[in-house]
Order: sequence, then structure tokens, then C-alpha cells
Amino acid sequence: MRFALMALAAALCAAPACTQTQATQSGATVQTTPAQSTPAQPTTPPSSWIRLPGTVTAVSATQLTVRAADGTSTTVGFAPGWNLVVGHPISASDIHVGDFVATANANVDDNSGRSVELRVFPPGIHLGEGSRPMADGNTMTNGTVGEVTNVGDGRQMVVRFPGGQRTITLPSNITVVGQRIADHSELAIGWNVFVLANPAENGAPPAAFYVYAPPPH
Repeated sequence: MRFALMALAAALCAAPACTQTQATQSGATVQTTPAQSTPAQPTTPPSSWIRLPGTVTAVSATQLTVRAADGTSTTVGFAPGWNLVVGHPISASDIHVGDFVATANANVDDNSGRSVELRVFPPGIHLGEGSRPMADGNTMTNGTVGEVTNVGDGRQMVVRFPGGQRTITLPSNITVVGQRIADHSELAIGWNVFVLANPAENGAPPAAFYVYAPPPH
């Protein structure tokens, strides 16, 4: 399962977005919402975060050990209020205005792209807001769905983020991954995870604040 988390910036939504419906000249129904305000910034810059993809080899109430593909093992503690987020396949029709999404997309032009993978984050979690080039030539776009409508056998949405927006076409053959916040007790040895952690301080190990487990779980 390929997943990309680039230049992440976490924030909590203070309240749900207001939603309204509009009709286009073609008669299609489009959901719209005002762009959300810029969220509060994390206490440490993304450039300092530790990123750990790998397999869980040990877990307790206070710490987690992850073995990377090259065999290197790293143990981290848990930050207060850390999130365990578990992915699961959903239908494209489950994407709604106000959802926060992350999508790698092939460039159509400067302001639009065709999705090659898309994830819908749990309510209240915003990661990596913005749109930026990826090493493979695609674009990673993370933001809030401001408009969404059916187009042919797929969907089209306007994804908004601070300072801009991007129109994303979602073909019908693209897998959409929903995410839920899971109870910490679910995390188990053998899970494949991607961990974001604050750097070590005062002799303590790095502190994980976000643990993501892609499907199947």
C-alpha cells in the first residue's frame, strides 16, 4: 500500500463547517462550503518531526517499537493525546463537503489534477494543508473539500487550503481510503504503520503523536 505524507502540519477544527447546496447551469447539484480558516500551528515545525514507516514489533501503554524495511528498529514514546488512525476502504460517494482529504494527483494543468490515490481524514484532523510537487512528478494536495459533484462515472471536487484551491477529478477506478480514530488498545504487534513523532528532548525518547495504519485493519 503506497501512501504519501509530505510536509505535514497538524491542527484541530474548532467547529464543523457550514454547508449549503447550489445548482449549476447544467442542472447538476453541487455542495459548497466556505473555505476554512487557517488552523493553529503545531508546537514543533514539520522539518523536525521524525517519520517512521515500518512494522510494529513491540507496543505497551507508554511506548512503541517499529522495525523499518532495512531492519532498523526504533522505539518511541507516546505524546499526550496521541492519535491512532486506522484506514479502511470507502466508496467515492462517501466523500462530502467539509471532509479533509489528501490526494496524490497527476497534473492536468497548474490548478487541477487527476487523483491516483485519495484518503479522507477523520473529523478534526488536518495534516499537511497545501499543494506541492512530489518526487515522482505528481502533486500532493491536502485540504478541505469545498465543492463536490458527480462527473461521468467519477467525481470532481474543489479542494481548498490556505492560499489556494485545486480541482481534483477522481476516476471511478481509484481506491478511496477512509480513516477512523481508533482506541489505543487496538494497536498490535505485526501492524504496518507510519509514525510521526516529535524529536527526543531532555533524555526522553521521541514522542509519537500520530500513528497511521493503512488497510487492511
